[in-house]
Amino acid sequence: MCEQVDIYLEKENPTWDESFLHDDEVENISKKTKPWGNPFLMEFQHIEPSFLPDSDGSNLLYSGARHLIIGKTQSLKSWILVDQIGKCNLLYFDFENGPGGMVTRLKQLQKKQEECAVFEFFPSGEVVMQRIQEIVEADFKPDLVVFDSFAGLADALGFDPDNNTDAVKVLNRTVNQLHKVGVSTVVIDHLPKSSTEKNDDTPIGAIGKKNQADVVLLMRHATNSSNVNLFVTKDRYGMLYKRSFDTGTVRKLCEVSLFEHGEFMDVRVIPDMQLFFGGAVIDSRTASEMHKIHSFLTDFPASAKSEIDKGVGGNHGRVSEALKKMEGAGVVSKIKEGNALRYSTRKQLLIEKR
Repeated sequence: MCEQVDIYLEKENPTWDESFLHDDEVENISKKTKPWGNPFLMEFQHIEPSFLPDSDGSNLLYSGARHLIIGKTQSLKSWILVDQIGKCNLLYFDFENGPGGMVTRLKQLQKKQEECAVFEFFPSGEVVMQRIQEIVEADFKPDLVVFDSFAGLADALGFDPDNNTDAVKVLNRTVNQLHKVGVSTVVIDHLPKSSTEKNDDTPIGAIGKKNQADVVLLMRHATNSSNVNLFVTKDRYGMLYKRSFDTGTVRKLCEVSLFEHGEFMDVRVIPDMQLFFGGAVIDSRTASEMHKIHSFLTDFPASAKSEIDKGVGGNHGRVSEALKKMEGAGVVSKIKEGNALRYSTRKQLLIEKR
């Protein structure tokens, strides 16, 4: 009885396919399979940034790419994009500001009325999808489509912006549809208020937003300044990374500021300059650590290293490296007090830009 059952199961309900064990099947598979790819022998296109120029004319946004711009509130994220009206063919989904606030901003930026028919304010999900379809089918497509912000877009489409599966669905229905037809996109997203420099390169909620993007730009308020630093934290094409003097995954590109002249405003995007300390080149993150250490020791002289770490925050290794450079240049001094080494400022911190 058992033998009959075993035979019946083997013939009628096989649990796996043994055909790949046969020599003739293996031979057929090997004939159909392509060789493994060697990037040195493959042709690929070098993509250059095409939109949003800095003051030197170097662009920050790639043509046909999916960009994510993240930052805390009032870090000029939407300002730099609204300023592109009239400078490129731009369309703007606005879930944040509304027409009243936008009119004020457009007047401050001296935008012409005839240039500004580019907005959909607080659109429903149905309107968003209709607009996406119009762009996909259009003969003449926009250069750049902006979604401000991701949370508003997700809510309009009926998805949870903090759920990873939902976030990917939102992007597949909007950004990725435009990406397929060569349209460059920017999604603006917020950082939690509690984020610090140690964890501020990831937006609120679903990590899928960052995974889906080709380029991620981070906007962070500069230390002791009204300016905003603009960093690149992801760059699949590599051209922005090459432009930065920094190393690592979070690299400074520019400083962004609003310059007031009367009732009007200019958005200024100034490329990062090479930084020198004690005759040697340093990156912007080390310079930032130095400024914070110097400020802390000015307020709290004769502080131990553990107190400096706690007061300055951030990465322990970078603080140690910056403190060592400052000590070597005579900017800070240290004395031994009992079992502890205590640090104080000796002279002004001078970091040159060239």
